[in-house]
Amino acid sequence: MSFRLKTILGVAIIEAILVIILITFGIEWLHRSHEKELIKNTNSIARVFAATAKDAVASYDLATLDQFVRELLATSDTQYIRVYNTESLLVSGGDVRLLAMPFLDDENVNETEDSIFNLSVPITESGFDLGRIELGVSTASIHKFIDEAKAKAPWIGVVGISLSALFSYFLGLYLTRQLASLRQGAEAIEGGEIGYEITVKGTDEIAETIRTFNRMSHKIRDQYDSLQTALSVSKDMAHTLYESEVYTQAILDNVADAIVSTNDKGEIEAVNISFEKMTGMSREESIGRNINQFMFDDISEMHNDYISNFVQSGKRNSIVLQNKRELILRNRSGGAIPIEVAIRPIDVDGELVFVGLMRDITVRKQIEQELLDAKQAAENASLAKSEFLANMSHEIRTPMNGVLGMLQLLRKSSLDANQQKYVNTAIGSADLLLNVLNDILDFSKIEAGKLSLEEIEFNIRQTVEDVVELVSGQAREKSLELACYIADGVPNYVYGDPTRLAQILVNLASNAIKFTDQGEVAVSVSVDAAEAGYDCMEIDVKDTGIGISEAQIARLFKSFSQADGSTSRRFGGTGLGLAISQTIAQMMQGSIEVESQEGNGSTFKLRIKLKQSKRKPEAPPVSFTGKRALIVDDNETNRTIMQAYLEAVGMEVMSMENPNDTLKLLSANEKLKATFDVFIVDMQMPGMDGVQLAARIHAHTMYHNVPIVLVSSLGQIAYDKQSSGIVLSLTKPIRQQFFIDSIGNYFRNNSLDSAQPNTVHHVDTSQFQGKVLLVEDNIVNQMVAGEILSGLGLQIEIAENGQQAVAMYRQQSFDMVFMDCQMPIMDGYEASKEIRKLEQSLNKTPVPIIALTANAMQQDRERSLAAGMNDHLPKPVTESGFIQMLKHFLPDGESSGDQLDVG
Repeated sequence: MSFRLKTILGVAIIEAILVIILITFGIEWLHRSHEKELIKNTNSIARVFAATAKDAVASYDLATLDQFVRELLATSDTQYIRVYNTESLLVSGGDVRLLAMPFLDDENVNETEDSIFNLSVPITESGFDLGRIELGVSTASIHKFIDEAKAKAPWIGVVGISLSALFSYFLGLYLTRQLASLRQGAEAIEGGEIGYEITVKGTDEIAETIRTFNRMSHKIRDQYDSLQTALSVSKDMAHTLYESEVYTQAILDNVADAIVSTNDKGEIEAVNISFEKMTGMSREESIGRNINQFMFDDISEMHNDYISNFVQSGKRNSIVLQNKRELILRNRSGGAIPIEVAIRPIDVDGELVFVGLMRDITVRKQIEQELLDAKQAAENASLAKSEFLANMSHEIRTPMNGVLGMLQLLRKSSLDANQQKYVNTAIGSADLLLNVLNDILDFSKIEAGKLSLEEIEFNIRQTVEDVVELVSGQAREKSLELACYIADGVPNYVYGDPTRLAQILVNLASNAIKFTDQGEVAVSVSVDAAEAGYDCMEIDVKDTGIGISEAQIARLFKSFSQADGSTSRRFGGTGLGLAISQTIAQMMQGSIEVESQEGNGSTFKLRIKLKQSKRKPEAPPVSFTGKRALIVDDNETNRTIMQAYLEAVGMEVMSMENPNDTLKLLSANEKLKATFDVFIVDMQMPGMDGVQLAARIHAHTMYHNVPIVLVSSLGQIAYDKQSSGIVLSLTKPIRQQFFIDSIGNYFRNNSLDSAQPNTVHHVDTSQFQGKVLLVEDNIVNQMVAGEILSGLGLQIEIAENGQQAVAMYRQQSFDMVFMDCQMPIMDGYEASKEIRKLEQSLNKTPVPIIALTANAMQQDRERSLAAGMNDHLPKPVTESGFIQMLKHFLPDGESSGDQLDVG
């Protein structure tokens, strides 16, 4: 069969198959699309009917329903309709035969066996079910349309196949005529007619192929002429090549690196002078030897494997051969020379040649070893420094525990005013000394790369407000306004390290208060952006203090450095706080930036990334919509914060800064009969304080029953609730959630919760019961811890070392053990292990063991847990620290502890 006939038949058959496939899929597509359209239209009609008829169904208006049914049956392919309420059939219409049949809901048209598509749609109003509509739509139109399409399909197929056959005939005729011309040209060139040219007709791809053939023919002719010319000069080139080889060898002999070439068997074929010098063997002695003779046994076996795998696989881009490697070369006398070698395979006339470039790295290795020795020395020095800091921490914390403990016990005794002042001053100084020690420990962790962050879920709003409350006492002592604002978009819960975040904020807020003599300090929190599962938070700490110059900002975050040398004398401090805070911020994928001008205050901007929590925000317990509030405060920042908090929950808020203007406004409102639902008044205002203003407001008949909330920077204020109308006193800075919840409680219960979130609840010393074993070798620490624990209602037994503690535990039962770690004879770690073994052998319930240690590093906590202890309480310990552990682990504490995990 000729190529022409094959082309015609092939194209015709393919096109016929495509026509049949297209017709088949076209009919199927029409069928499905009409079915979908019928279902869509039927659903739309049913929903419109349900929406129109819901009032008639609800009112039992049968006449209207009957009219709707007749209209729908007259204007569509609907065959029957039934309308039900929740109890029974209301109206029906359509084909009596179909109405007599049971209703079967169809999901698609293909399910209908009687050519009727059945559909049921509920009738609802405001989420309540009023009834349903059942209807049936005829599918006869779809089947009729598809039958007509199938009847026309064969004629369409015949016409398509005929046109395809005609097209393939002319296509084959055209292609074979052009190919015949190409065959004729190829035969001419084969017969020696170099440069033969074919006549070209047309501009299509085959015509362009013929033109390419003509160009190829011309090029063959040109190359043939060039070959004749090249043969005439080949003898001259041979002589030139010999001279070039001599020149190349001269260059290779003057290269500083050794060069050697071998065949695929490893036999040396050429070397340069540098190779002779490196190995101590002349060129004549080296050529013909195997390269393995210059290697030690282990390297020789490795080299053979590389070359063998390379030759067998044929991979010319072998990583092993292309890259530089360090090896040991053996010289003539058997000595070892460290070298850096790069081997490259070259194909020379079908034969593999390996060229190696070798460099003597003896000096470099010596330098590297010196650097390693220096690095090891530096690491040893760093380790020694860390151990020194840890030891110093222990040595300082041990007497600090005694100092702080005794001072706290002394403060509880009967003292006159001066003595109480002296004790408080001593405690404050001891706390400052402890802060300095903590800064140095954190700095040592940073330098050692051992500072790590937790990732736990925490309430960021509560964390920030806790920090602001913690430093509020410092602000109150300096008569500063301290404000805290948390923007509406800030989430309640995020994942991160709340302790380290609080450490940064305490440092920034304390510095702001320290360097501000008058005015205010404001902490604000907002969401800067959100990205890939993280909230980018911005926390600003702004003050009206002394400010910082540009030159001082440049060294602000350097270790052991302060903005000005004089500040260390005036304000104190180690100069480590900001450096540590900046490092922690960077670990949180953020930074701390400063905006300040000398004499005009400062703003420290903390930007960090915290992982988003999936916990949904809680809905407010009461609606504030439609409620009105009036805020009176001479401080603009506080007015703005409280107004933003109230407006965020839907209240209408007005704010005033002057008490007298407020009274004028209220008098005018009284005439206009416009009132408020709550008043919030500041305590300290010029001309009239908050209690006086509250009494004046309360005296108005119109506002007599409106609650008044007093806010103050002075702590709790004495006032007459009856005469002033004050129902709640809040201490600044305001806590957002407590502020909103308190006002919401009034709107819900007509009373306000007077409990403060920052109220100090004194511990009832009789709340704890039990027998505690205190293991401590230091006499002072025994006295401090013993007095505190006894004062909390506990029975105390004291052991002076770990061995004595194990013996006492064997003879007696204890509810809890406080274990010092560093003691003579047997330390706390070993004693804890022995107690755990004793419990297993005697089948005793594990007792909670709490480490009491002056070692405050993270590895110290981990070591305590590994020894079988349950928790870690660093010295100097305080009463609050003991209370926290007792509540957590004692069975009779306020909160039950976790199950003990003693390893």
